[in-house]
Amino acid sequence: MSSDCASTRQSSVEAEADGPSTQQENQLVSTPSADTQEGDNDHVEPARKEEDEDGETNDQDDDEEEEEEDADSIFLKRLRALVQGFYARGDFESVVGIMQQVFRFYATRKYITPDIDLQHWAKTFVDSDSPIAYCWSLDFDVAFFARLCYEGFLSISSYPEKIVMVLMPWIDPQRAVMEFGSMRVSKSLTKRARGYHMTVNADFEGVVRGCVAQHGEGWLWPRMQQLLRDCFCAPEDLHQQIQHARGGGDTQQWKARLQACGFRVATFELWDSSTGDLVAADLGYVVGACYVSMSGFRKPNTKSCGTVQLTATYALLKRCGFAFWDLGMVMEYKTGLGARVVPRREFIDMFHLVRDRRCNLCIPSGAPGVNVSSAGTAASTASGSVPADVLVKEARAMRTRASVQKKQNATPEQDRPDPASSGKGKDASDVS
Repeated sequence: MSSDCASTRQSSVEAEADGPSTQQENQLVSTPSADTQEGDNDHVEPARKEEDEDGETNDQDDDEEEEEEDADSIFLKRLRALVQGFYARGDFESVVGIMQQVFRFYATRKYITPDIDLQHWAKTFVDSDSPIAYCWSLDFDVAFFARLCYEGFLSISSYPEKIVMVLMPWIDPQRAVMEFGSMRVSKSLTKRARGYHMTVNADFEGVVRGCVAQHGEGWLWPRMQQLLRDCFCAPEDLHQQIQHARGGGDTQQWKARLQACGFRVATFELWDSSTGDLVAADLGYVVGACYVSMSGFRKPNTKSCGTVQLTATYALLKRCGFAFWDLGMVMEYKTGLGARVVPRREFIDMFHLVRDRRCNLCIPSGAPGVNVSSAGTAASTASGSVPADVLVKEARAMRTRASVQKKQNATPEQDRPDPASSGKGKDASDVS
């Protein structure tokens, strides 16, 4: 972007706002979430009122702050009108220029469009080993979103000062990864899981409503909801949507890869079997043999249902042949469950190994179920569901088998007992 263009846009903003406001002079900053990692956490604390020796605020200071707030409010109203006017006319270049002038966050992170060679740029992004996790875009395009997911970016949305909705693809310097055999499952969880059952892709709208009810629209703004809704379909149907999509790089190659990897948005639902209520769920997407969590929720006053849902989802992913579960941003509760903290470069290497190995989301192994790679129907029916306690038992058995295998690997081969000579002939995989 040339300096002339930037100067022109800055002049346009100042003219529309009758000169720079207090917020503009201080480079107003908006960040996508309070959980942003160091290096991507540029929000600043609001200025605090100066207090006199008696702890009382000065009346003159109050009046001055009210005047500043009024000026800021007027500036934001005019800024919104200006940006929304450019956006409605499809003048994204002007919108980008304004956002970069007003918000330091967007000025210091790369703006991308569907025309970018995403494969090349993603490699450059990862190889830079920068503490910055985010880039941004104004394009909420299905094919663009799918390509970002295929390259390892987990996208959210932001709505800075209610000016314009922004897509925020990110790859944190560290990622939380749950590998099969690693989840810690308590003995009592099986009992607490009784009376619940799991479905897959049965109630997208209910899951989104639950996530927004618990977490607010912090990143699930309406345009993001619609983007995920458009991707909530069978991979074959999704492929039809992107057949004529534009994009940088080898267009035919990435279209073929997206079709082959089975990309789609997915939901995992936990239901109260007695009431038919949706009590907990997970929202994410599938790329090859990796499932990526984006958000989830637990209904109020449903003790342990969040843990039951996570554990049951884990077991279902294993049933369907997934390689690992990407839990996204590192958080204490995730590592407490057994997730491993994986550096960005290592995560991308892991992800690339499995992203072309397609897994179908289904409920196999003899349980009552159907292939649910397309959007499900009524979720309260028994068809396509699995008792949650059965899945919790499977998850616990995975941990047991992994522990046995770890002990065997640590024991010198000559010291291992011979199952044939002992007459038991029981394999570690039989442990339950």
